[in-house]
Formats: sequence, structure tokens, C-alpha cells
Amino acid sequence: MQLPTGQAVVYRPAGVVYVIYMIAAAIPAAIGVGLLTNVHQTRWLGASFGVLLILVAAFTISNALTKSVTMHDQGVVIRQNLHRRFVPWQAVQNIKSMSGTGGAPLHYVVLQIRIGVNRLDRYSSLGGTSGPRKRVERIVAEMDEFQRRALETPSSVPEDEGL
Repeated sequence: MQLPTGQAVVYRPAGVVYVIYMIAAAIPAAIGVGLLTNVHQTRWLGASFGVLLILVAAFTISNALTKSVTMHDQGVVIRQNLHRRFVPWQAVQNIKSMSGTGGAPLHYVVLQIRIGVNRLDRYSSLGGTSGPRKRVERIVAEMDEFQRRALETPSSVPEDEGL
């Protein structure tokens, strides 16, 4: 497998996942707008609840749009739930594929790092690396290749000189 050198590979959820998030956000947004347009009937309590529902919808959409896994020569960047986490290749001990619980046909990628096991996807059916076995095994192979290449090349970070 030939991977680009010096470039990043980004994995995002499938398009159907975005549709599910948009539907999940549209329901509270519609109710919230309805409460805000009837302020003369709902008063301040209905208006504040409408604003809260619109904020929930905005959070749901922003969460969906920021979910991704990026691999590059230095490590893996995991973005989910509006958080960003970097795991360097030197901290990764094992990369493997696991199947979903309850006999689900979905698989997901698991990184075993020095401080424990960290799933790249909080919810295996919605994450950027989950999916059919072939897709997940391809992602695992690409991650193995990135890690192998990163560990073979000397680090560009200077060593600590005991300052």
C-alpha cells in the first residue's frame, strides 16, 4: 500500500451519519423556532426553552461536523465531541480492528496506547473509522504503515539536553 509521504489522511463519518445528525438537530430546532415565534403566548419561559432547543440543535450539528480522525507522520489526531486529541506514534503500542457489541456488523479501530485503550470512536456506529470490516481493516493497515514509517525515520524533535 503506497501512502503519501508528508501528507495527512483524514477519515470522516459516512454521509448517512451526517443525515442522521441533521434530522436529530432539525427536530429541536423546529420546536425552538416555533416557541420563539409564539412569544406572545408562551411568554418568557417558552422563549427561553426555545432558545435552549436551538442551542441543542447547533451543538448537535457542530459535533457532527467536527468528528474526524487524521493520520500523519507524527501521529493521530482524534476530533470528537468538540475536543481534539493528539496521540504520537511512539505512544501507540497496538492498532487493531474490533467488531461492535451485540452482533452488530460494524467494526471500529482501537488504539492501544501506553496509558490504556482509547477507542477512536465513542459510538462505533457513528464514528469516522467505523464501518464494514474491509473499510476498517484498510484503515488499520494504513495506520500500521504510518506508524512503521514514523518510527523508521529519525525524529525532527531535538532531544532533551537536561536543561
